[in-house]
Amino acid sequence: SYFRVDKTAPNITLETPANNSNLTGAQLGFNFTATDNFDTSLTCNLTIDTSLQKQNFAAANGTLTNATIDSSLADGAHYWAIQCMDNAGNRNTTAARNFTYDTAPPQVTLNAPANNTFNNSRNVSFTYTPNDVTTTTSNCTLLINGSVNRTDTEIENTQQNNLTVQGFNEGVYLWNVQCIDVVGNINRSTLNFTIT
Repeated sequence: SYFRVDKTAPNITLETPANNSNLTGAQLGFNFTATDNFDTSLTCNLTIDTSLQKQNFAAANGTLTNATIDSSLADGAHYWAIQCMDNAGNRNTTAARNFTYDTAPPQVTLNAPANNTFNNSRNVSFTYTPNDVTTTTSNCTLLINGSVNRTDTEIENTQQNNLTVQGFNEGVYLWNVQCIDVVGNINRSTLNFTIT
């Protein structure tokens, strides 16, 4: 018969999400690798902010482990950490990593031309204001009568952005701006204008 003296806490390496990541979705996955000098399996906990989200789950020694949770987080800034314990009761807790959780699409306000207005110029300046309160807007696309006209990737959040299109013929047109934020949340606004 034998016994072990183990005074060494497990080592934990956080893998993903990286620090300052932007996340979305109904389920979130947190990946790490825990290593120990004796144990083949460690007992671990996932903490988000100050709340224990997943408790006493097994992590195989030296193997990438995924802790997936159903998200009930509020949109905004959060942090996550992992704590693992070996069979001797030695514990280690990682430094926290930050992330931003975002489920809300950017809001899009169509400023000009106003709805159901008339224009006697063949050149039209389209002005819109995107607003994403949690992350940043990745791009906004101008659609004319349902077809993509151009995509703007240099977005100024909460500021009026302008796209000018030349060469309209007389007629009634439907214009939309669809904006996507950095985690893929999409929103679109629609208005009509007439060229006379």
